[in-house]
Amino acid sequence: MKKNFFLAVLIVIFTACASSAIETMYGPELIEPAGLAAMTDFTAVAEIGTVEQLVVRHGIVRVESESLAFATSGRVAEVYVFPGDEVSAGQVLARLDTERLEEQIARQEERVADLVRDIASAEELFANNAALMQLDYAEAIRRAGATFDAQAIETAENILVELERAELMHTQAAARRALDLADERRNLNEMRERVADTRLRAPADGVITHLTGGRSASVGEPFLYINIAGDVFIEDVNENLPFVLRSAERFQARVNGLVYDLELIEMTLAEIAVAQQNNSPLRWRFEISPQPDGTLPPPGAYASIIYSSVFAPDTLRVPSNAVTRTHLGHFVYVEQDGVFERVSVRAGAVADAFTEILEGLEEGAIVLVR
Repeated sequence: MKKNFFLAVLIVIFTACASSAIETMYGPELIEPAGLAAMTDFTAVAEIGTVEQLVVRHGIVRVESESLAFATSGRVAEVYVFPGDEVSAGQVLARLDTERLEEQIARQEERVADLVRDIASAEELFANNAALMQLDYAEAIRRAGATFDAQAIETAENILVELERAELMHTQAAARRALDLADERRNLNEMRERVADTRLRAPADGVITHLTGGRSASVGEPFLYINIAGDVFIEDVNENLPFVLRSAERFQARVNGLVYDLELIEMTLAEIAVAQQNNSPLRWRFEISPQPDGTLPPPGAYASIIYSSVFAPDTLRVPSNAVTRTHLGHFVYVEQDGVFERVSVRAGAVADAFTEILEGLEEGAIVLVR
């Protein structure tokens, strides 16, 4: 009698353990009636969509740009451009304060004008004096010819000598005044060139990438950067699985809160071979497209690269955390008549967010999300 009792107890215990093991292996056949649970955030709907994997990498912005600097020092008066602005060759981008220089130029212009007037006055005075001397010489010649007076002839000769001496002195003085005028004009031109140096101009068509200058500028010190080639890159992006990059549908970068579209620049087979031979990571490069307003990221900025690899487009999908994976296969819990029932499915592509369902589930089915 006692043996039968203990045997019955063992059977009950064994049955309970086996039931628990089976439930652990296969998952529970039923969960509590759906009720409100089916209406909460713990459910999802099987839908047609894309199964893709988002990958995040990091890199550094490199801009093929050149720095522009003022040719003279001074206080910055105005800056006419901002990062992202498109500019044309010769366009004034910024200028220095020229108030004091313009005052110097005005004084120099007066000095040049005074010299020009002095030269004109000296020419007029010499011309008048030479004309008078020529009249005296003509009169002396007339008297000498009429009277054959030796003194008259000597007077005419003396007048001629004085006229030649006056012409020589005038020529020498005019040459000195001409040199002085040339020097003053050269100084004036240099001052005007210094005004031109206070204008920072675009050397060619391009896009302003960023400004580095402040309220003052020094000779040769970079004040702003212009991207002439139109190419901005993100470099040093490590990805040792080339097929992941090549299977990606799109590339984007987030830099300083802005999102930019990217285009992958393929590594050559030789570059990949050299990196692998040196046991170095594969470093990829992307070209950046500017924002609609032309904005480009500044050089040296830290960039987050986001790209997606599409595993299955336009397919039936459910959230990946709605799929139970065991050695016996894949299962989802589907709401049917107020309760969730375990349903065997055949899964396809798997990503972090979604899993493709090839068989066992219909579009619109409500599934439990763990």
